[in-house]
Amino acid sequence: MFDYTRFRIFDFDEGVPHVTLTSNGITFNKGCVLKLGKPGYVQFMIDKKSKQILIRKCNKKDPKAKCFYKENKRK
Repeated sequence: MFDYTRFRIFDFDEGVPHVTLTSNGITFNKGCVLKLGKPGYVQFMIDKKSKQILIRKCNKKDPKAKCFYKENKRK
């Protein structure tokens, strides 16, 4: 018998997580938002030495918190 316990069903609605960086800003597709758990607010952090970014879920009152996800009231 094949062991399915280590697999999860892939949700095609999530799509492939994709981040776009431009000189005008940064955008995240639906796949990213879903993988991050739809956080209302996040902090963006940058490690200039390694050229990495970190997106951390936070509260509205945390320092430099940015609105990330707003629930669509029609859905």
